[in-house]
Amino acid sequence: MKNIYSKQGVVDTYVDGQVIKAIWKQLSNKEALYESCTAQLEFVKQGYIQVIIIDVSMAEGTPPMEIQKWFANVLFPGYKDCPQFKGLINVLPTKSVTKMGARRWKEVAESDVFGFTVYETEEMVVAEEIAKDMIK
Repeated sequence: MKNIYSKQGVVDTYVDGQVIKAIWKQLSNKEALYESCTAQLEFVKQGYIQVIIIDVSMAEGTPPMEIQKWFANVLFPGYKDCPQFKGLINVLPTKSVTKMGARRWKEVAESDVFGFTVYETEEMVVAEEIAKDMIK
């Protein structure tokens, strides 16, 4: 796995073949959200990435509203513009506040205007299996 963006105590973002794995510990850090997601989008635009796994299972907080708007207006449309990109897999949060925030960005992504699939699971190992099936 190749590290493409990390911020200690906040996020580790890796490329693993045709999959990006973003493992979040803190979702309220605006700078890290923007930088990690921008790095992810750049790899998707290069045609290497088909699936992104977003692990927020142990994360705290929720993305600020301005970042959630950026997801809807910039990030998700950027993914849609890449024909090889198949979708996102969310590893669900355990903390209730994080669950509420995750629901918002999931609803935006699932609105089907972006042309990719969004899956949810409770475990990283299941997310990795879903990713393998999506890439076949």
